[in-house]
Formats: sequence, structure tokens, C-alpha cells
Amino acid sequence: MSQLITNLNVGDKIKLGNYKVESEESQPIVWQIADQNHAGYPEGAVTLITEKVIDLRGFDGKESGNANSSRVSGGNNRYRTSNIRQWLNSIGLANSWFAPQNLTDGTADTNNHDAPPDDANFSYTTGYTGKDGFLNSFSKVELARILDTDLTVVKNSSTDGGGNETVTDKVFLLSATEVGFSNENGIAEGSKLALFNNSSARNAYATQQAITNTRSSSKPSSVTSYWTWMLRTPYSSYPQQIRYVDTNGSENYSTSLNGNYGLRPALNLSPNILVSDTVDADGYYVPIWTRKYIVTLDKPITLATSDKLIKYKFNPKVNNQDMAIKEIDNEKLIFESDDLTDKDIKLAIEGRNARIDKIAYTVS
Repeated sequence: MSQLITNLNVGDKIKLGNYKVESEESQPIVWQIADQNHAGYPEGAVTLITEKVIDLRGFDGKESGNANSSRVSGGNNRYRTSNIRQWLNSIGLANSWFAPQNLTDGTADTNNHDAPPDDANFSYTTGYTGKDGFLNSFSKVELARILDTDLTVVKNSSTDGGGNETVTDKVFLLSATEVGFSNENGIAEGSKLALFNNSSARNAYATQQAITNTRSSSKPSSVTSYWTWMLRTPYSSYPQQIRYVDTNGSENYSTSLNGNYGLRPALNLSPNILVSDTVDADGYYVPIWTRKYIVTLDKPITLATSDKLIKYKFNPKVNNQDMAIKEIDNEKLIFESDDLTDKDIKLAIEGRNARIDKIAYTVS
């Protein structure tokens, strides 16, 4: 049985997509519902953030050639051009998804020297060398249900002109405002998500996968030790500093190239997704991308073995999608079709043989 994802509550946990830190086997990503129908997000969307820190990475690496010496040595805190933003929204393979995100606004030559996100440009060697795009391990069905989200982001007043700008992403880092901190430079980057109703709600553990496989020497001592996690908000007085959530749930800041920041991505899902009625053995809800329909015939069909008429001339479709045959016996055929979420199902029979077309059937 299944239910709409909107039936779940803030704080409930869902498995979606897969992830690996380095070369280990991919594991399912566990997400937590952070809000539903949140103001400023797509209408009706269900907002997810990873339950835990799933990796330790840097925000943006060194930019040799930048006119600002702090960005040469410490990276760039502009979220729009950051390495992490491009990576989070990429399905590309390792070492192929990066493209320079150069801009000409702000102080001259401080936004047009974007450098490759190689490990060498980050501290703790946790850049993006050898990393597939974050979305590379998601299925086509999952990717189709992640919604584009407009995000407000502060620009620093040191090099980028101050104020704010809007970016549109599928996967993103949360802002200081969204996790319940004060607005950076007095600018609201969205509004607080329901999950973050107190400071302790910002505390986050890391997964064992992240602790075991990160290359960073600065990492949690165990899965019961809180760790930092980065935000998209810049420290607006500096060109290279970003805001992050500290181990005690408070706000702090540090340099963009630090490769020991915790990663907790967020995204918005379509509200018409189906999930399991109950949690699995691990305590998580699971999306249901396939409904199975049984086509039951009024009477047995007896055909010569060599004819194989049933297999290729009884061709049901649901909403113009072919249904793949899964099981056959002399009284019923069981078909399956991916990603069916409409409540009104219309089944049409296409066949070359009138005997098959005119046989009565029911669908369940």
C-alpha cells in the first residue's frame, strides 16, 4: 500500500537517491522532511534536507589570477559561482562537469577567475577531483520529481556589490535565514523552515559512511559527535568567508576552501509522490515509483505454444505508457508500468487479433 508524501510530518525520514564519498559502494541517502508548502518554494512542495552530514567537502577552492588576494588564497564565497553549487546540480561524470562560472559584476577581476575544483585548491584534499556530479547516482524517475527552486542569496559587500541575487537550483545549501539564524546584512534569504524550531534542531551527526571514507583529517570522532555543516550564506564583510552551523548549533564562519565542512544538501520534491504506508526495517519511508496492475481475463485463453499470441498481441497501456509484462498464466496477465501516479487510470487494449481485443477484463 502507499500514501502521498504530503501525508508525512516534518521530521519524518525518507530514502531517496544514492551517494558515495570516495570509492566505496554507494549507499541510500536518508532525508528528513524540513517543511511542506514552504513560502517562496514551489507550490505544495515537500522540502527535504539530509538527515545527517553525508560528506566533508569545501565550498569553493582557490582562484589563482583573482584580483582579490583573499580569493586567491581562500576561495570565493559567492554561492552563484561556487564549486559546490555546480557540483550539487550536476549529473556529469568525474572531472567533466566543471565549467568556469565567471561574472563581470562587482569589483573588477574578482568574479572572473573561477578555477577547477581540484583537491589541490582545497584544504584537507577534499575538493572534487574524481567526483561524479552529486545527481549522477539518482534515477531518471527521481530526477524528474526534484523541483527547480528559486533561492535568494546575499552578495558580500566587500567585492560583489552587496544586496542579494536569485539563483534557481534543484539541489541547494540552506541559508542562515532558513535554519533560524538572523538575516545576513539584514537581508532575508527566504524564511525559516519548520524543522529548525530551536537551536538543537540544527545539531547534526555524520553518517558512518562519511566518517569512514572522507579524506579529511579533521572529522567527527564517531557517529554520536555533532559536526559542522555549511550554508550558502556568505559572511558579507569578506570575499572568502562563508557561514556555517557549528557543532553546538550556533552560527559561525570560516574560509571557503576549508575541506572539512559538513555537507547537508536540501531539495524540493513534487507533492504527488507516493511513499510506503509504513517505514522499512531501518525506520524510513520509501518512495513508490511503480504501481502494479493485474489484468484479469473472464476465462482462460488456450493458444498453441508456437503462436505466442498473448505475449505480443495483448498490449495494454496506461495513460499511453506501455505496461511491461511480468507474469502469465492461463487466467491472468500481470503487467507493470513505471511512475504511475494519476488517480484515474484508463487502460486500452491494442492488438492485431479481434479475439484478444474483445475479451472482457478487469483492472485492479
